[in-house]
Parts: sequence; C-alpha cells; structure tokens
Amino acid sequence: MESKIYIIRKDLRALKKSSRTIKRLIELQGIHFKRIRALEAMSNDTQAQALIEKEKEIALSLKLKEQIEESQSLEAKYMDIISRLDPTDKAMVLDCFLNGMPYWKLGMEYGFAEEGARKHIESIVKRIAQRLE
Repeated sequence: MESKIYIIRKDLRALKKSSRTIKRLIELQGIHFKRIRALEAMSNDTQAQALIEKEKEIALSLKLKEQIEESQSLEAKYMDIISRLDPTDKAMVLDCFLNGMPYWKLGMEYGFAEEGARKHIESIVKRIAQRLE
C-alpha cells in the first residue's frame, strides 16, 4: 500500500509540474505569436519575414503539444477516481495538483491551516490508492 501511495503521490506531483509548465509554455507561445503579428504588419520587409520565420520556429520548438499529451495521460489515469470523491475533496485535489495551488493557499480557501491542508491532501491520496485496488 505504501508503494502505491508513493507512486500516486509521484504521479500527482508530476501532474502539478506539468500543469505549471503548460501554463508557462502557453504564455511564452503567446508572446511569440504577438511578435509574429507585429512583424507581419511590416509585410514587405524581407528582414521582417526572416524574423517571422525564426519566431515561428521558436514557438513550435516549445513542445507544448508533447507536454499536454503527457499531462492528459496522467489526468486520465486518476480522473475517474477523483471524479467520485466528495465535492470538497475533489476540488482540493484539482486545485492542488492541476491548478498548482500551494498548501497555504488551499488552507485559506478551504478553511484549514497549511499543515491541515497538507494532511487532508495526504488522506485523499490514500483514499485514491485504496480505490485503485
């Protein structure tokens, strides 16, 4: 049981990191697309065209698609069980692991101290492990 809890915790942390990474990549990609639109306003400038191609190359090299695929596979693994949790526990897990909310903020949101939120998340992870059996 402990090893299963360890694996679930590891997967959910990886999901949390992946969610943060996706948010940052989307922001970064947005910056590149804004640059492209600004450069496209200089339509006949050959130097601008070269810069547009470079911006497109950089935007596509961010590997956003791969990161989303990885995140989706982890979500799919646990979403059925998470969806069967009671509404507050479900919201806490999603806020913690999908939205990347820190424990102190979870505590404020759901009426716990930081340590209480951490312990409550741990108990939810244990219930997820039990339901995976």
